[in-house]
Amino acid sequence: TAVLVDICGYTEFMLAHGRDVAHKVGREVFLFAKDVFEKNGLELFKETGDNVSFIGGMADESVDPSELANEALFAICQLMRSIDKMHEILTSKNLPIVNIKISAVIGDHICALNALEERHQFDITGEGMIVAKRLEEGMNAEFQKNYGTNVAMISRDLFIACYNVLMRKQFEDRYTVIAKNHIVYDAHIMVSKVQKEELSPIDSAG
Repeated sequence: TAVLVDICGYTEFMLAHGRDVAHKVGREVFLFAKDVFEKNGLELFKETGDNVSFIGGMADESVDPSELANEALFAICQLMRSIDKMHEILTSKNLPIVNIKISAVIGDHICALNALEERHQFDITGEGMIVAKRLEEGMNAEFQKNYGTNVAMISRDLFIACYNVLMRKQFEDRYTVIAKNHIVYDAHIMVSKVQKEELSPIDSAG
């Protein structure tokens, strides 16, 4: 499995608050995500300015794909349910609040070790990571008008691979991403509780 966690509107955020603040916020968000994912069996593989990637199943290729799918969806749900806590941490450190978007797939990955900013990190390529990036790109400004931020999008095959009914229920909403290359990706989405409350229409009855 491959999971990307991105900060929404990072470029605009950096222009508004400055590079140093953006970097501090990014570190806090990624450390928070790292704690959640590593507790659920996924490994941190690469971190850039606005996103961080995790991989599941690299240590043991004999693991059942269904187990990997369950782990990934459970970890994503845990992170989505912790958005409020992430915001509290940022506020407690006098940092601006940011929102995230998560994309995830199950598939093959090719990993090579390279040097990035004098730190050794894994560079991840392969069909799975490409699809994860396409799903992330699909959560663009138009998507956010309808669904907001703090949304997770998983590929159809990851949804099918997961046998946990409760986990699948969190991702019942379907969505289609049409990439720049016109390839169509069938996906499922989960909107965080925080975002659902913000998007809900005001009850004017009575």
